Parts: sequence; C-alpha cells; structure tokens
Amino acid sequence: MDPLSEVLSLLRPQGYAFRGLDAGGRWSIEFPEDEGVKCYAVTSGYCWLSVKDIPDPVHLAEGDCVLLPRGRQFLLASDLASTPVDAEEFFTTAQTGGVATLNSGGDFFGIGGYFEFAGNHADVLLGVLPPIVHVRAEADRASLRWCLERLMQELRDPQPGGSLIAGHLAQMLLVQASASDPLPVSISVKPSTTSNPFWAAKA
Repeated sequence: MDPLSEVLSLLRPQGYAFRGLDAGGRWSIEFPEDEGVKCYAVTSGYCWLSVKDIPDPVHLAEGDCVLLPRGRQFLLASDLASTPVDAEEFFTTAQTGGVATLNSGGDFFGIGGYFEFAGNHADVLLGVLPPIVHVRAEADRASLRWCLERLMQELRDPQPGGSLIAGHLAQMLLVQASASDPLPVSISVKPSTTSNPFWAAKA
C-alpha cells in the first residue's frame, strides 16, 4: 500500500454537512475560520473565491471544483466588493442536504460543505496540502461532483450504512485533492499586499 493510501485508510469523518446554493444578482458570503475540509463545486454560473492571506482571488466557473483543506476564513462572491452575509447564519435557512437561496437565485448554483476528521492522521495529511486545491482534470472534477451530489442525497434521505458511505466519499475527495495540481497562487502563505481589500479591513 502506498503512503497516501495508508494515511487515508486511518481517516474517519466525525462530522459533515453539505448544502446547495442558488444565488442571484450581486452577492457575497463570508465563511469563518474553522476546522475541517471544505469542498465546493460550481454547477452553473460563476463566482470568486477569496481566501484570507492568499494574494489573488480565484475565478470559479461552471464545472470547477475546489477543496480548502486548511480551515482558513474565506469569501465566495459574485462581486468581491459586495457586503458579505454571514455563512453560518445564512445557511441555517436550508436543512442539511437542502438548497439555500440568496437574492431570489437564478444566476449561480453550487454544491458545498465540509468534513471534519478526528485524530493526528488528519493533521498530517491536511498539513501538506496547499490552502487551495483547484481540481483541473475533467475526469477528477466529474468524480468530485458525483461525490458531492451523492452526499447531498444521503443527507436528504438517510439510509442504513450512510455513515460508512460518507467515510468512503470523504476519502475519495482527499485522494482527488492530493493527486491534483494546485494553483500556483495557493503555494504562497505570506500575507498579501494585493489581496481583496475586505481582508485588509478585517485585519
């Protein structure tokens, strides 16, 4: 067994939640710093991803998938100049596995959520991944979208063995992230002088 497979075989998710986002017009959502791996897939429209201390925002369009393994504060937005809503408050409007609607929806749709992992093995693996993993290969993106959609289905309609399914899907997501080429910007962890002014105002 290769080293990555050995580490992944020891990971067990201790919590997870996924929801859809249907947004319209100008919008921005601020996500707080916390533990866990965030996963997002854009199924229609586009948005910007801005992660704290990463120099440049990342443009995400239909079909794009990203993983954020470091737990940093970040924004998802159609317009980074828009005043953001708080993600924790906003997403309580939809049950886990459901769809939250912002500004009546219609312009953007995506699926996203998080996994939390227990144990030092998770810290070892997540610590070597860059802050942003942008999955580029179409086959890998299709696999990630399938994983997220399957998790949404499981959350909407739980079935016996659902926790085991979630564990396998979490491992699949991390395998894809570990095998993907990261964005060059994601390698930099130094505070930026050209990043979104929103972060400068929060400093």
